[in-house]
This record gives sequence, C-alpha cells and structure tokens, in this order.
Amino acid sequence: MQRVPDALDVPCPSAMMTTVTAGPHSVSGISVGGVYTSLAVPELGLLLDAGAPLRSLALADTILLSHGHVDHLGALPALLGIRSLVNKPPPRVVMPAEIEAELLSVLAGLSRLQRSPLEIEPIGLRPGDEISLRGDLRIRAVRTFHPVPSLGYVVIRRVAKLRPEFQGLPGPQIAALRRGGTEVTVYEDRPELAYATDTLISAFDHSPELYQAGTLIMECTFLDERKSLAAARARCHIHLDEIIARADQFANDHVVMMHFSQLYSPAEISGILDARLPPGLRHRIVAGAEIWTTLPDPARKRFTLARSRVVTVHSMECGQTVSSSLHGDDDHKRRLLELDCLISKEDDAAKRQLMRLEVADLERGLLHSQHPGVCWVGTGGYWHHAALSDVEVVKAR
Repeated sequence: MQRVPDALDVPCPSAMMTTVTAGPHSVSGISVGGVYTSLAVPELGLLLDAGAPLRSLALADTILLSHGHVDHLGALPALLGIRSLVNKPPPRVVMPAEIEAELLSVLAGLSRLQRSPLEIEPIGLRPGDEISLRGDLRIRAVRTFHPVPSLGYVVIRRVAKLRPEFQGLPGPQIAALRRGGTEVTVYEDRPELAYATDTLISAFDHSPELYQAGTLIMECTFLDERKSLAAARARCHIHLDEIIARADQFANDHVVMMHFSQLYSPAEISGILDARLPPGLRHRIVAGAEIWTTLPDPARKRFTLARSRVVTVHSMECGQTVSSSLHGDDDHKRRLLELDCLISKEDDAAKRQLMRLEVADLERGLLHSQHPGVCWVGTGGYWHHAALSDVEVVKAR
C-alpha cells in the first residue's frame, strides 16, 4: 500500500496551482476540464468555483459557484473544513437558486458524518439578480447554458464622475455647489471582472457585458479538430473556433483562458493559441502551456512544479514511497510550514502575496538542493519520484 506523505515530506505545497496576472487582478488556482476548477481573485476576495481543496483558496469569504457538477463544487466541504481550522466564519456561497436546497442538504449530511457543522451563508441567484460584494462593488448573475442549472458572474464597480457641466471648475466652487445641495456627480457602472465557464458561447450573446469586463475569465475547453465544434456544443462547452469567429467583439483588456480539455498536453496550448488566434486578441490572452494543469505531458513529461518554473522529467517512477530525505534540509521544510501557517492567518492581501513569493523562493531552493531526488503529486493522488539527474528546470513562459 502506498504511504501518503506527511506535511514534512512534501517540498511543494503550491505545486498544484499557479498565479497569473491580468491587469489589476491576480488569478490563482487550477482548472482542468472535467477534473477540477478553483480560481481565487484575492484583490476582490473571491473564489470562482470550489473544485480543488487547496489551503490558500479557502481564505476567500465569497465563493461563486457556476453550477453543481462535482469538478466545480466537490471540494467545498474540504474548503469549509480548512476554514474552521483557522477560525474563519462561514463564507458566502453564491450559486444558481435551483441548486441551493440540494447543496444545503448535502452539507447537512456531511456535517452529521463528521460530527461538526459545515456551514455557509447561501445566496441563490437567478440571471439578472445582483448582490453587494463590498463598498462600490456588486456581483451580477448572468445566464449561461449547461445541462444543469448554471450561472456566470460579472463584478461591477460603481464609479462617481463629475458632471460634464461642472468639469473644469475650481475645487472650492464645486465644494460650494455640493454644500448648497447641488448634485455634482453622476455614477457610472463599469464591469471590472467577468467569469463564464461550462457554457455555450451563446452566453456572450445574451450578456454582452461579458465582452466589456476589464478582466474576463472564460473557459475554452476545446482548441482544434481533435474535438469538433458540433461535439463541443453537444457538451455545452466553448470551442476556440467560436472565439475566433467573435474575436472583434472581445473589448476586454485581459482574457484569462482556462478549463482546457485533457485532450491537450500542457506544452502545446500556447502554440495552438499563437497559431490560431488573431494577433489583436492573442496578446490580451493569459494562457500558457503550463498554466492550468498538473497532468504530466506523456510525450515530454513536462509539468508545473511551481508557478515560476517548469520541470522536464526524463525518467520517473509513479507511486513511490516518499521519504523526507529526498527533499532538502529541515530548515527549508520548517520555514515552508511556518509560512503556510502564517499565510492562512494573514488578512492583508499584499502581505500574503509577498509571503507566497518567499514560499516560491524556498521551493526553488529545495529543488536545486543536492539531495538525491524530487517528488510531486500527480493526477488521482499518485506520487511521482525522479532523481535530480533526470530533472531539467526551465523558466515558465
């Protein structure tokens, strides 16, 4: 029987996730079509779907569920358990109204199993409904199209602007008008971030604000002739052909593509996008060969070990018993554990980001240590081991 490594055995606790930057937003997490999707946007305090139980994702106080398939919400109970360990209150969980009762029933059953409550603040929405996120931000639900009840979401920022007739006036005069009861400002809604996954492309036609959001996070499950357009539509997913056909409608500053099918090895995704997308859209898309998967490439054996680098493994073994002697010195490991604990308790997003950078540096030091091997978690919970002589480290694109 394979021994599951304990915390000290694991050199890369963030190996299953990565962070990309899209303008003012960082998007951290993982998304593989049909396997798991969980993406955090820490600047907004949001978690987009709950398909992977990663500790750093459990800190978001608002979770937006797109639909009820297990690769998008199956890790919710584990995330709630992680939150209870650090005394975080129940999160707000926003979801299609049709699945609210069933989800609460599931959580009630699991609470009985583990003899402690798995609590959420449930918010069921329908297309067009809005809720407040915080301050000048609110969340609008938009219609998506999947075989089960589903939603997309748009985060809208309300911006105050000086009325045109008062522009150019000196500050004291504007203040005097305001004191006299004159309304000197007008408010404008700006879609700041949108999320659309597991849907037909027609969701964009019904909700054109998806095209206008500053940052758009969207699925692109199928990329080429290996899955036909008809087959993609039958599964209610988006094909790259459909994005190309609408390329001139994407007014977004940044598009984060995710939810790529397992048909595509990590190393080939960027090349497909480079070859097929119009340049005007391609340069705004954040998606890469190693961004959203931990699946080893069967041809090149490439996988993401941490967000700042890619590893090419020339020879590996699966399901090995993992020994702590494989991974760097105890001081490195102890510091990693301490940082993980501190990150889970840190409320300041900027400080958390700096701490995660330190974690990445420590992981890099472990990888380049002179110890005899390195291990990583693979698909389905299997552990892989490779001798350092078989590991080549290259910079992630």
